[in-house]
Amino acid sequence: VHNTSDPYIITSYLLDGLEQNVDSNSGRLEIDSIDFSGPAFPEGSWDPRLMAMRMVQLRIANGVLLEPDAVSQKYRMAVPNNLLYKRPLVVERSRFTPVTCMHEEVMGACSRTLEQEADESTKRPLEILNMQIDDIIQPTESEGADQRLTTLKRVATSELKQDGMLDLAEMKRMFKDKLTEEEIDALFKGLDPQSVGSVSIDALFSLTQDGVLAEEFLDRFTMLEPLKYTVLLSSISQTHDLASYLQRYTNQKIVVAVGGGGFSIGRALFNPDSYKNGSAGGMLEGLGRLFSQGGTRVFTYPNITPEGQILPASIPDGDAQPLYEYLVRTGAIVPISSSYLSPEARSWKTNLQFRLGSTEVRELIAQGSAEWEMYMPPIVATIAKSQGWFGRLRNGETFTANVWQFLAGL
Repeated sequence: VHNTSDPYIITSYLLDGLEQNVDSNSGRLEIDSIDFSGPAFPEGSWDPRLMAMRMVQLRIANGVLLEPDAVSQKYRMAVPNNLLYKRPLVVERSRFTPVTCMHEEVMGACSRTLEQEADESTKRPLEILNMQIDDIIQPTESEGADQRLTTLKRVATSELKQDGMLDLAEMKRMFKDKLTEEEIDALFKGLDPQSVGSVSIDALFSLTQDGVLAEEFLDRFTMLEPLKYTVLLSSISQTHDLASYLQRYTNQKIVVAVGGGGFSIGRALFNPDSYKNGSAGGMLEGLGRLFSQGGTRVFTYPNITPEGQILPASIPDGDAQPLYEYLVRTGAIVPISSSYLSPEARSWKTNLQFRLGSTEVRELIAQGSAEWEMYMPPIVATIAKSQGWFGRLRNGETFTANVWQFLAGL
């Protein structure tokens, strides 16, 4: 580390040698935010957004907060103790690929519902988008300097020309036991958009600012920026773990905003399979931790059908139904009243933009339909059209889940 001034490489080694708890991604030290300044780090030498992704990717932090800077109009890291202290919070979780009008509508309705409960002395709720990047971050078992050095040695052995570049034949030889030939071809094409016949090792391994993982992340984040929400990047997969994280910094009410479109709370919160890897006590422990001490609640936005009909949020069936009904009666889960929906969302005549979520919008883009624009905030749609992410999606050039997992593990 002492031989480099690259902020990203320096950050990757900050916790090496310190014992970490693999199950909770925590240990003796956790870093909330990082700043690089001085002669060795001139302006523009590092991007706070990308640095935040690296911190989560390498398990240096469970979460990193980013807020818009009113002066520079760019996003910067925020210290949780300062930003969240004694603030009511409304948090919406998603990968935001892409962010849609429905995301904005759900957030706004939940905030209005929470505000009507507050007295004059209570601060306005802080709205946070919890951007989940679990599909493009490094698995826990791959972290550590020894593992990274071993992988780089394997690259050096396979890279016959020793010029810092890999051609397609070298990449196929290196990764033939990890990916199919078709996946390697797609990966190479994505890393070599100009068809020069080779890709840099830096781009493949995302050692610095350039690389396919960095590009994918920044494409997603750039689409969020014009909305000016506070963004929490995190590797936190369970909602109850997110609540525990936020409760460290505020003693005020925390609302997890869910719903809209065809959202199913049964699939999201009452699916026993989703708790197998995160809670020894399964779903009951997870829900108990989520609603412990009454500090966190879940607000559910109504479903909006493709025809624009407003329906009560779906409820789980089977054994989970009595538990759901109990949590509603006790106020832990709060179905949002139609009076807190925006005026446009209340009527089928004006709620077209709120009928589809991210999955359906991606399907429209992949089909080559121009209708996707109506389901995204106009300023976001304008940015999206100027980026290559939607073009790759439309042309079928996005990587498979297997490729993303492989890249994240490098």
